[in-house]
Amino acid sequence: MKRIVMAMALAVIVAGAAAPASALDLGIQGGYGGDLDWYIGARAEFETAFILKNARMVGDFDYFFPGGNFNYYEFDLNYLWPMTTLAENTDSNLYIGAGLNVGAGKPDNGDTNWSIGMNVLGGVSYDLGERSAFLEGGYTFFSDYDQWHIGTGFLF
Repeated sequence: MKRIVMAMALAVIVAGAAAPASALDLGIQGGYGGDLDWYIGARAEFETAFILKNARMVGDFDYFFPGGNFNYYEFDLNYLWPMTTLAENTDSNLYIGAGLNVGAGKPDNGDTNWSIGMNVLGGVSYDLGERSAFLEGGYTFFSDYDQWHIGTGFLF
């Protein structure tokens, strides 16, 4: 079952990545993860209309600060669907999404443990003129590092 779900998610992501990007935004983000504490990271987001109107691909890198003798970082590739695709005549900035997660945990005196998982997330974005801000929450599962997270960030 895990392989089927991951294959479907990968197909959606590959289809979205193949679409031409009309706008690329880069930004910073940070937040709190349920098991791995605080994190900071970088984010790249681009619009794609290949699958759904106003949908976006998001790639990010996060470095966590779990404390002790353990280091953790992750890469995510998510596809976000704005809720406006469900209610075309609204000004909603709400979105939902799903994607893949690749995480790496390493004890100070051990080997790196790479793990692949899936993400589900939702959030709200705010237009600030030439910039935008977002607040989102999500959950990573099918991974050795399953956890919930909540974060915020800015796109430039």
